Amino acid sequence: MNLVRDWLTDPIALLFLITLLWLIRGMIKRPSLFAFIRMCGWVVLMLIISAPKVVNPLLSQLEDQHVFDPECQAASIVVLGGGVSSAVTSKAEIQGMSHATFSRATGGWRLGQQHRDAPIIVAGGAIRNVSEAEVMAEYLGALGVERARLLLEGSSKNTAQNAAKVAELLRVKDLPESIWLVTSASHMPRAAALMSSQGLQVCTVPVDYQAIKVLSAIAWMPQTSALVKFDRWLHEAIAIALYKIRSI
Repeated sequence: MNLVRDWLTDPIALLFLITLLWLIRGMIKRPSLFAFIRMCGWVVLMLIISAPKVVNPLLSQLEDQHVFDPECQAASIVVLGGGVSSAVTSKAEIQGMSHATFSRATGGWRLGQQHRDAPIIVAGGAIRNVSEAEVMAEYLGALGVERARLLLEGSSKNTAQNAAKVAELLRVKDLPESIWLVTSASHMPRAAALMSSQGLQVCTVPVDYQAIKVLSAIAWMPQTSALVKFDRWLHEAIAIALYKIRSI
């Protein structure tokens, strides 16, 4: 009963059911091959973009490409921002960090507890006046990270600029070009490739895993949460494809 209630209160599941019933009604009133194909096409599309059984394996394929190797050693920790609310007007508003940014910054802090001599570079530009780097630095400072350890790269607008400007910052500060890279697991394939393209030696530290490995047999009903995961997968898939095309 709870499962049925969840389906009927999920916007995507509700849209899927209503539309499917409407298509079936239309096919019954005016049977035709076109109506049948249209209904099947709608069902397939919805399953591809919002069914947990389809979306989670897609995202998992990205997330599983890199793992954390405790034997891999580096000199600096690099944390990439994953979004800060545009409503943020002060770096003190750490509650404005997205889930991805919070997970990445927390992962950087945990790694920093294990490597207390390593500087922590926080990278991410601003939507308006406050950069992701400033907000993450404020958060890490609140967790007890010494301000002298924090280096801010707050002018980049995308991952490619993250990589270029982090590499430049390391060289300006005369730091070794080996890094522990902390970012979301689904973002890691692209981020690690771009950092490596700048000549950096990268130890990957993926965080913010979203894919569910074990799913029930009934996880075919479209869900809003799965649609959000599909959006993340699609964003990375397109960005990786474009990166590969530019690298040819």
